[in-house]
Amino acid sequence: PVPDPGSALAVTLVVDEALSDAELKAATDAVARALGLASERGDTLRASRAPLAPTWAKALAEPGVRSGAAAGGTAGALALAGLLLVALAVKTRPLTLPSPASGRGEEAPPKAFDPGPSAPAAPSPAPAAVPVLPPLGAGGAAAAAELLRDGPAAAAEWLLRRATPEEAAAVYARLPRQVRLDAARLLADAGPAGDPPADSADLVMRAARRVSGLERLEDVVLRLGAEVRDEACAHLRLASPAAAGRLNALPLFPDLAAADVDDLRLCLSAFSTARLAAALAGETPGVRIAFLDALPGVAADLVRERLERGTSGGASACGEILARWRGLERAGRVRPLAEAVARAEDGA
Repeated sequence: PVPDPGSALAVTLVVDEALSDAELKAATDAVARALGLASERGDTLRASRAPLAPTWAKALAEPGVRSGAAAGGTAGALALAGLLLVALAVKTRPLTLPSPASGRGEEAPPKAFDPGPSAPAAPSPAPAAVPVLPPLGAGGAAAAAELLRDGPAAAAEWLLRRATPEEAAAVYARLPRQVRLDAARLLADAGPAGDPPADSADLVMRAARRVSGLERLEDVVLRLGAEVRDEACAHLRLASPAAAGRLNALPLFPDLAAADVDDLRLCLSAFSTARLAAALAGETPGVRIAFLDALPGVAADLVRERLERGTSGGASACGEILARWRGLERAGRVRPLAEAVARAEDGA
């Protein structure tokens, strides 16, 4: 039968200019197979290279980030990870083809699809001094940790300082132990981070990324709990005793019960009742009472109801609340918790 022009699929694939011809062919073949493209139906696939927006994978592959370490096979993996399918499916139609025997209902196997030559690469712009990097997200954190599993620790330290605190904690938790500890040492010794991109639209993200290495390490261990903090302290005790002392002095979640009630209310105001209930689920009655007293009446009642029903996710919720308190403390918006804890101990 004559193919129906209206059922043809036109696909545009744009990949980063760093991909080689072999990698581009592999990408086009994979897209053609995934979409079931068939030349006899009139399907077309146009592939071209372009200088795409910066990605974490590309940034991690920079020689300066890797501190001159031999990339080897990891560089190839980073280049492949930089593959971005920017535009797919320009004109979508049902892909069921009529069978020559029946004229309907059965799909005919498509022939091998030849995508044809790719468009030439566009000229590369001058690299920006500080790339505007997109949010990592949960999937990106797992992928970044996989790329960094064999090091070098300098690349892990670079990413941890430029990610948001939540992203950094997600990556740090997934790193192999030795890479994690070496990155912790580099963070402890690092000075203030460079200015975030001036053209970034997200001011909150910019502020979150502008911290010293040790402050970022504090952000990470607060979110990941006492076990991760103790591991980092033990590793840093000889190499960087001052950093180990600061980490060891970080507050524990029950310490927040000693905070001024207005300060605690400000800290807790950013969290849902579900997260608050998860954080309080494993705490003593005294800690629960202090937190509930700092909440507005309706919110406190909702937290009590959730606690009665049971909840989970306490460790991560505690870490989030502790990290917010630490941020407020740095900004001078709450009184130092160490002073409140000392007063409480003196009163006892």
